[in-house]
Amino acid sequence: MNNIQEAARPTLERVPGSPPELDEQTLDALAGEIYPGVFRGKPWNEAWQCPEGEFFGLDMQRGDPCPSCGGLLTEAYPLSETRERIVKELARPDAALWLVRRPEGALAGFSWAFSYECPVEFAAEKYKTPEMQAAIVRALGGCGITARFFYLSESGIDPDSGMRGYGMSNDMHTVRLAEAQRLGLPAVQRTSVSGPMYRTSSRFMRQISGPIGAYEQGVQQITVTDEMAGPLDTERRDRALFVWLTSEAETPNSSTNQKSTI
Repeated sequence: MNNIQEAARPTLERVPGSPPELDEQTLDALAGEIYPGVFRGKPWNEAWQCPEGEFFGLDMQRGDPCPSCGGLLTEAYPLSETRERIVKELARPDAALWLVRRPEGALAGFSWAFSYECPVEFAAEKYKTPEMQAAIVRALGGCGITARFFYLSESGIDPDSGMRGYGMSNDMHTVRLAEAQRLGLPAVQRTSVSGPMYRTSSRFMRQISGPIGAYEQGVQQITVTDEMAGPLDTERRDRALFVWLTSEAETPNSSTNQKSTI
């Protein structure tokens, strides 16, 4: 890579502290622009939300009636609520935050993680039905995860930033798995089979639930197959759960131009 290409690369920086010491301006940019932008489009389609909490994509508009409940659609991630949610997650045990920045320093993406005390706590918070909660606890227990683990919570790069395609997904996985290894904890992540993180998760982690996606090197699209890695997520059928155990794999080396703020 020549010097011009290197200069155009984004950087991945860790925010110091646990909880991370995030300044108000960066928090507002993260909650008001970057986070909603990441999840607005496919595969998440979380641009709008109805009063019952169902999400809709960009094929709908603000104020449209929800096809399910009839309530009017509003912004999926309003600033105040999204800001509060991010602050709450970053206050959890072992919380760690990395930010993706453009060459000139503007915010372009994020990646954070924290610890759950046990699978029961995780399942009760992340799944709605008792059946799915029990299935996830069994699936994690079957891998030997019965106590504390490091949860790879959120990652994304603003699709309008021009910073995708630099291998940042690999590096966001690398730094978080390295943190899990430092803590001596297994790691867990859930993501959409159709999403950009699925390919990276498949490379570094082991899928234990949901349909298996098929893809080829150099081909962007992921095909959702009929093959299952474990229990189907009946609450969102395209969702997969991955685990990483320190006894099974080594943390891969990062190739990103990483800037440390520690």
